[in-house]
Parts: sequence; C-alpha cells; structure tokens
Amino acid sequence: MKFVAIAAFLLLLVPASAMAEPKILTFPEAKPQFSVAIDDSWAPTITSDGILSAHPDAPFAISVFPVGATTAPGAVEETLAAVRGRFTDVQLGKLDSFTSKNRVKFLERHVTAMDKDSPREALIAAFTIDGKAYYALFQAGTPKGTKTYSGDVTAILKSIAPLASNARKAGAERGR
Repeated sequence: MKFVAIAAFLLLLVPASAMAEPKILTFPEAKPQFSVAIDDSWAPTITSDGILSAHPDAPFAISVFPVGATTAPGAVEETLAAVRGRFTDVQLGKLDSFTSKNRVKFLERHVTAMDKDSPREALIAAFTIDGKAYYALFQAGTPKGTKTYSGDVTAILKSIAPLASNARKAGAERGR
C-alpha cells in the first residue's frame, strides 16, 4: 500500500508535458514521406503554405519544410540564405552530420545571429527520405530558449522516420 501512495506522489511531481504523448504528424501533408513526433504542448500545425510549424509557449520555434535543393549541403545553404535575409550578424558553426536510429541522415549547422538587438541561436538540419526530395528543419530562439528546448529539438529530429512504404522503396533502391 505504501508503494502505491509513493508512486502516486511521484507522479504528481512529473510535469504534465513529460507525461503527454507526442502528436505524430505525417509530412508533407499532400504526399506524406515521413512522420515526426511533436509534443502537443508545442502547438504543432501545418500551415497553408505546407510548413510544419511548432512552438512551446516561449519565444522559440521550429519549422520543417521542403526545399528546392537536390543535396543536403544545398538544403542547408538554401535555408541559410533565408536566415541571412531575416537576421543580421549571422555567424556559422561547423557542419555536422548524424544518422538517426530511424536511418535518416541529417546534415546540420548551428548558427548565431542578431534579431534587431536580440541575440538568436538557430539550427538548420537538412535531410531526405528518398534521396530526391530534401527538407530542412529550422529552429530559432533566444540563447535561453535554446538551452531550455534543445533536448526537445533533438527528440523531434530523432523522431523523423520514413513512412513504411517509403522505407521499403529506399531499401529496394539501395539494394540495386
């Protein structure tokens, strides 16, 4: 009986957002290629322009969108051009790459910049599901927001997974 009381008490200490199930979205909406898990507390939506946008209740946001580039470095550069048009004093971090457990390879670049008089930290992560269409995840926020939400962004990136039909196609193409 004591165990049940202690377990119930411990559950009260866990924030509701930590216990919430993430919302699984498929993207792009018109012809889904992959799924991504985003906590409902982030208010995920897909805009009329076809951009997946999400933000917690803070000055911090992510967007996932298709790009015209045909390579991951091109997708990073295409997104970086938009960043340079929006922010000033853009400083680039090094390019890094990683492959998620879902076998999605990402090329990412951290960026610092100024938004008027306010510092911003950003991340550009480019990826493809089928080797043809490329996407970018762009995250931007204050340094405090980045520190607070970087774990959430990492979880979102790692959750991106090819839909079953696309995974079979990609595997068949790799086997040729």
